[in-house]
Amino acid sequence: MNPNNSKNNKLFNRNAVLSMLALNAPISRIELANRTGLSKMSLTNIINEFSELGYIKEAGIDLSCTGKKKPRLLELNDGCVCAIGINITRSHLEGCVCDIKGNIITCQNLDFKDDLSGELLIEYITDMISNLIENSNVPITGIGISCIGPLDLKKGRLLNPTNFYNISNLDLVIPVKTKFNLPVYLRRNNDCAILAEKFYGIARGINNVVFLGVSGGVGASAIINDKLIVGANGLSCEIGHTTIDINGEKCKCGNRGCLELYANTDKVVNSVKHLFTDEKMTFKKVVLSAQEGNTDCKEALDKFAEYVSVAITNLVKIYDPMLVVLGNTVTSGGTDLLRTIKTKVSQNCDFSNIEYSGFKENAPLMGASAAVFDHKFFRNAK
Repeated sequence: MNPNNSKNNKLFNRNAVLSMLALNAPISRIELANRTGLSKMSLTNIINEFSELGYIKEAGIDLSCTGKKKPRLLELNDGCVCAIGINITRSHLEGCVCDIKGNIITCQNLDFKDDLSGELLIEYITDMISNLIENSNVPITGIGISCIGPLDLKKGRLLNPTNFYNISNLDLVIPVKTKFNLPVYLRRNNDCAILAEKFYGIARGINNVVFLGVSGGVGASAIINDKLIVGANGLSCEIGHTTIDINGEKCKCGNRGCLELYANTDKVVNSVKHLFTDEKMTFKKVVLSAQEGNTDCKEALDKFAEYVSVAITNLVKIYDPMLVVLGNTVTSGGTDLLRTIKTKVSQNCDFSNIEYSGFKENAPLMGASAAVFDHKFFRNAK
């Protein structure tokens, strides 16, 4: 046998068991063997290794099994395998240390100022990672960076996002990888969000799901037949820059009548803020005012729901998903807005399985660390 093949097989088996324990625990040895296809001896060796590393613990017995001797259940200890997640938005930078089970250990947040530059952004990112490592005091297996797009995933570079301090062609991966000597994975924010839903959220066990992120911009991501759709250049699912009005307003991307110009929460706020004295008007406050009977806010939200329903209808027609997850700022719209969106979608197509993300606006951050686990471990559990 080729020694390299033997080493690769051992690593594959180890990662498969770790993934099963992370995503399906508590789980018995029998179930682990059935799902991974490993022999009793191979599985025992891996479990013994994890025990020595302090990764694993017993979690009671499996009462669902028949017979006198019930199998014991196993699960991972919190914080045993961790990654850092960084999320770059248009307004702020956020980071977390998350373990492989989806538990957040520590978080940090930094609002951007008007003087943000590419050089400052890299400094903020590396400073935040240093602080997260110091404050968490756990071993880090990798760093995931979730970022607004467009991105060059092959070169690890932020290209030319609209409305982002004129920053363009910025290397994100190389300076972080060089400073910390850890594997670094760059992903679009919505791709990270859908990974969070797939591994830890409401899309667990669903092989065909679409995530639609709606805030000051609109983006989407899709997992079809259990595979993340990224496209040839990592630019798939850019639904925010698809045309819904060929004679519409000119978008900063150069296109005309882009969906993002209509289905965004900032536009909702701007359309009604002249009615209020509060300088810090937010989408959530518009929602609350609508619930209190403000007709202007109701109309603004209804128009917004119309455009969001168009986005969902198009995604359903293209990808035929089992579930559509709505994330980011739109999740603060409450049950009334979700009900309205569902009603409008049902008028266009026979689809109703639309739900808010349980992570609300935190899905891209959660998914940044999940991207690390996906690359290093979870793909072996498919």
